[in-house]
Amino acid sequence: MANETEPYLFVDDAGRRNVGVPSAQRDTRGTCRADGTTPGRTIPITEFLVATPSTPVQQIDNHLARGGHLLVTPGMYDVARSTDVERAGTVVLGIGHATLTAVGGAVPLTVADVPGVVVAGLTVDAGTVQSPALVEIGKPNGSGGRSDAADPTTLSDVHLRVAARTSARSTPRPSPRA
Repeated sequence: MANETEPYLFVDDAGRRNVGVPSAQRDTRGTCRADGTTPGRTIPITEFLVATPSTPVQQIDNHLARGGHLLVTPGMYDVARSTDVERAGTVVLGIGHATLTAVGGAVPLTVADVPGVVVAGLTVDAGTVQSPALVEIGKPNGSGGRSDAADPTTLSDVHLRVAARTSARSTPRPSPRA
């Protein structure tokens, strides 16, 4: 059974491949599928660009700008330029172990201040050059925006990772033996 809060792949009764996108819920408990269906929307897989690590960011951005969605397949994606999600209702779904790694201080994923964007199933790694952020949602200073509390941007199973090999902001601490 799929996680009830994040998108999932399924084949419908006619044999068509789709992505189920659960709607955001408030003040609920228990399963949302008591009647056998998950509240939300269904998007045909044909509306998704199925990206691989060799897919250029420009191709991804062009597809998203034309109103498409993104399915990120397993692999390591070196991202030197942000993937920009600027359209309300866009779905970015990672499957398997899809990992975006910042290269040269880039912010691997930016999401505009628009309603209903769904990002799920991604790991985002810091690179060897310090990035201002790994994922950016909305404007950095919080000004302006078109977000909607009734249709929020959601992040599900999105993992941000800063490892020892990276350049991360931290305050050096003296060794306990010093």
